[in-house]
Amino acid sequence: MDAGHFIPKSRGNAVYFVVENVHPQCKRCNLMEGGNFENYYPYMLEMYGESGIEELRQLSKTQKHYTLNDYLDLYQEYKGKLDDL
Repeated sequence: MDAGHFIPKSRGNAVYFVVENVHPQCKRCNLMEGGNFENYYPYMLEMYGESGIEELRQLSKTQKHYTLNDYLDLYQEYKGKLDDL
């Protein structure tokens, strides 16, 4: 499994670590089919609605300047989530 980004990181790094933008995706869909947007979009629409998708789109138009502490915080957050599993 890959971490499939609904809005690719190339369209803005502000959505790269947003949980709502990242979901499990098979390698074929993520890499060979460019994210398989045709099937990804209906899932996103059902999960978050048009307003949630629009929020991600707006956020993707911004840039986030991550500091070392930001990365360390993200590491701790996601390590904790993994440990909870």
